[in-house]
Amino acid sequence: MTQTAEQPPDKPISVTARGKTSFDEMIAPCIVMARKTLPAAKTRYLAGLPKDELFYVTVRLSDPDGKFESVFVQVRSWEDEKIRGFIDNEVTLIKSYKKSQTIEVNQADVLDWTFSKADGTEDGNYIGKQIESPKHDVCKEGGTHGP
Repeated sequence: MTQTAEQPPDKPISVTARGKTSFDEMIAPCIVMARKTLPAAKTRYLAGLPKDELFYVTVRLSDPDGKFESVFVQVRSWEDEKIRGFIDNEVTLIKSYKKSQTIEVNQADVLDWTFSKADGTEDGNYIGKQIESPKHDVCKEGGTHGP
């Protein structure tokens, strides 16, 4: 039986307005790393994925009230700077978006990327690994859980 990849586990965290600054500081090196490696991820995606592998980009959505939420977008096409796909996690804070909704995002808005494999391993997902790391040092030079 062939295994198929699943979306990366979604482990939502809540950040208060006060905590947002420190959270953004914690993930900033991961965003830099993800954006630096995004061209190679794009090339890999455009070359064609194995049938048991999925590709996601992570973007931050916001609403007029100033609420924001990061979501996984399962990529279905990528032409020039436009990425099309669908939201593949529950959206709890932003009421104008929902799971499975088709969405188009700009490459410049990508915060992270993830290749999810059938065996449960993944490439990328720097932010997720940073959040889960006890020392939050994944994306820092010399981090113990490097990409």
